Amino acid sequence: MDGKSPAVTPAVRSLFEPDLKYQYSGGGTTISQVILTDLTGQAYDAWMYENVLKPIGMVNSTYAQPPSKDKRRLCASAYLPDGTPIAGKFHVYPEQAAAGLWMTPSDLCQYIIDMQLAQQGKASKVLSRKW
Repeated sequence: MDGKSPAVTPAVRSLFEPDLKYQYSGGGTTISQVILTDLTGQAYDAWMYENVLKPIGMVNSTYAQPPSKDKRRLCASAYLPDGTPIAGKFHVYPEQAAAGLWMTPSDLCQYIIDMQLAQQGKASKVLSRKW
């Protein structure tokens, strides 16, 4: 949270008061990751797989950083602007919640279907329309 290695971003700090305006915050998303791991006592990638990804049917997805060897075959290579593949095939980010989800196109479809069901008030595997 303080922007120290292995983080690749500056320190996480509030820029304005809550409810003043909406702005995506990778740092705020990382704070939610820390809260979840503190409350559950489980690794973020393991909890998310068992409680979100697997129930939705996203069985080829992971938040593990780096992805396990059996999942790496599913990972696309990253490329530099000149078209050269990056060393090691892809970047690894310590911010799992904000930048660490690996998924296949089929798993993305499972996610979209489940979110559409929830939005329609129909049976979703992980969400309820009750707020």
